[in-house]
Amino acid sequence: MTAQTATSLADSRVFRYPIEVKFGDCDPAGIVFYPNFYRWFDEAVHAAARACGWGWERTSRELGWLGMPLAEAGATFRRPVSPGDRLVLESRVTAVEERRIVFGHRIQRDETLVCEGFEKRFVGILSTDEPPRVKAIEIPTELVVALTRTIPGR
Repeated sequence: MTAQTATSLADSRVFRYPIEVKFGDCDPAGIVFYPNFYRWFDEAVHAAARACGWGWERTSRELGWLGMPLAEAGATFRRPVSPGDRLVLESRVTAVEERRIVFGHRIQRDETLVCEGFEKRFVGILSTDEPPRVKAIEIPTELVVALTRTIPGR
């Protein structure tokens, strides 16, 4: 799939990841220190991959992947978040580009949107170059199907 024929997947499967904000997640002002949102995005993607059978443990052992490294990320912070807040992070694949999977993330406290962001990830393997480097491979169709299919009742 080339970048010119990127596939939009706005109606893909949604993965929900619960978050309870801890005191240590916050800065001296008592609001979440912004890098924690990126940490939560990362945790949610790994949880989604495990939930559909494509977790790091399996893909590294069976397929030799180094994982799904991050190529690009961004976020918009809409409301402050404080210790004790219970959040839900909703993640979904929003597009598949050439050698990239684009994840969209929305974090809500009750009905209030507090943050939304995106990540572009790739499937990384170790190249045969000297010295070896991380190399992106084509995104397996089976991975895209597992991450995007809608499960009845979910």
